[in-house]
Amino acid sequence: ITGSFVRWARFIEPTLKDKPFGQVGSFDFAEGKTYLGTGNIGTSVAGWGLATTALLTGDRHYLKEAQQQMLWVLGLNPTALSMMAGVGNNPKCFHHRYAAIPPGGRELLPGGILNGIVVAKKGKPSVLGDINTQNFVIGDHLPTNYPILDDDVFGFTWAYVTNEYWTPNNGYFILMASQIERAMNKLNYR
Repeated sequence: ITGSFVRWARFIEPTLKDKPFGQVGSFDFAEGKTYLGTGNIGTSVAGWGLATTALLTGDRHYLKEAQQQMLWVLGLNPTALSMMAGVGNNPKCFHHRYAAIPPGGRELLPGGILNGIVVAKKGKPSVLGDINTQNFVIGDHLPTNYPILDDDVFGFTWAYVTNEYWTPNNGYFILMASQIERAMNKLNYR
């Protein structure tokens, strides 16, 4: 098991290198390129895996890499916005299914983890908004690997791609945070 985690950690390490914030990236095998981010599920899963690798090996390097994933979600990212609602500097807009329930569901749901920063890939521009209604929040043709998190309007937004609360985001964030805490305790790292 330890060997499997170490091989996995070594496999993803190239996506962590040369990133200004140390976050996990996504690797496009066809292009041989690493892109900026994976969304908060991918970031949290990577943080959990790196913290587990630190627990199994006792190597603090993996713990530091895991902590970088948590910091990314909490605001150490190019937007300087925390993607946990109610913690730190948040975007002005959130998307959730309560919006369809009167009076419109514009309330902040504290502790909710947003989908997170997205980027354009393969030279295709990112378009952020609702394709069905053509209600685009950001319709600009932004360059490849440009970090996008909607910060356009207060309250409900159609930018679900980045700004939607999603239960799996919270679940994986909790798994990551718990595993980082375990690793910090085991390695006496504070």
